[in-house]
Amino acid sequence: MKNPSEKKYGEGPENVIQKIARRRRKVENRTNTPLTHDESNWLVSYADMMTLLFGFFVLLYSFSRVDEKKFEIVRKDVARYFGGQIKINPTVKKLEDEIKDVISASGIDKKTQVVARDSELELRFNGSLHFIPGTAKLDETSNFLLSKLIDTVKRGIKADSVSVEGHTDDSPISSEAFPSNWELSSARASTVVREFEKFGFDSPKLTAKGYGSSRPLVPNRDSKGAVIPENQESNRRVIVTIAFRQNMDDAVNAMKTGDFVSADTPENFGKDPLIHVGEGEPTWNEKMAREISSAREKLKLAEERLRDADEKARAAKSLAEMQGRLKQVEKQIKNSEKETQKFLGITEANKAARYPASGNPKRSQTPPKQQ
Repeated sequence: MKNPSEKKYGEGPENVIQKIARRRRKVENRTNTPLTHDESNWLVSYADMMTLLFGFFVLLYSFSRVDEKKFEIVRKDVARYFGGQIKINPTVKKLEDEIKDVISASGIDKKTQVVARDSELELRFNGSLHFIPGTAKLDETSNFLLSKLIDTVKRGIKADSVSVEGHTDDSPISSEAFPSNWELSSARASTVVREFEKFGFDSPKLTAKGYGSSRPLVPNRDSKGAVIPENQESNRRVIVTIAFRQNMDDAVNAMKTGDFVSADTPENFGKDPLIHVGEGEPTWNEKMAREISSAREKLKLAEERLRDADEKARAAKSLAEMQGRLKQVEKQIKNSEKETQKFLGITEANKAARYPASGNPKRSQTPPKQQ
């Protein structure tokens, strides 16, 4: 009779071994010959192990999900590292050229890096975006430049996500608004993100990150602890990463299949094509179209800066005129007050002369004439 544990969980290993031994003895007693060991018995255990391993790896594969676009980026980076030639997505390349034109026209190209990847664009401002010291507010020039760049991105490819990183140097800060560099870097990144939001970018696609002074590019101080100003300026940086995941299928397929659009066709002549012919140098039409587009963008930017400068000049002139008029009015007021005080002094002197100190008015001793 089986005990309750055997009924619930089955027989224990000791009972199974005893049963196998009894059966073996019965067989030996019947045949009067001992059973020989089969050399192929290990295959059974081996097959069981391989089946279990196969199921384990199938389970792992079912849990994983391969991102083809990320895998493509890694593949191209590896190929580029080993000397291969990788073509950047033409739509991203076009946007990169437009942004470089805007930066070049602003004169900060030496402090700004633009890196284009397959479906990603990175803008690194090494101290070129000037914030008012101790605040997260951009100065007027940087605010104007950032607006132009965001407008260029907005008119280009539809961005799937925008990530902004804020970095500071190691100079300590302690204020009511920013107790440390962590809050300051986060606030500056949020300032840039708000500019993207003003231009219509969806809020769920925007990310602001603040790293403070925890990730310097170069040492902030030398071996003696002295500050290196140029290194601190490089460490005060803002990195904007724009990812393009949507509306890129046509361009990606063209890059994979090599089915490019030629710029020499009549319908594309004079335009700046999104996709160029082959892997070689661009054609003459493409170069001219690119130069015309670049010159047009620079001219537009210069005109906007001129209008902005004219408005500021008019406002400054109006302010100077009002301040000059104010000074004239104040001078006239002072002169009037002096004249008033002068006349008041004369009046008081006359009054004191007519009335003596006793308070009785002087009366003539001559009696009045009778009529």
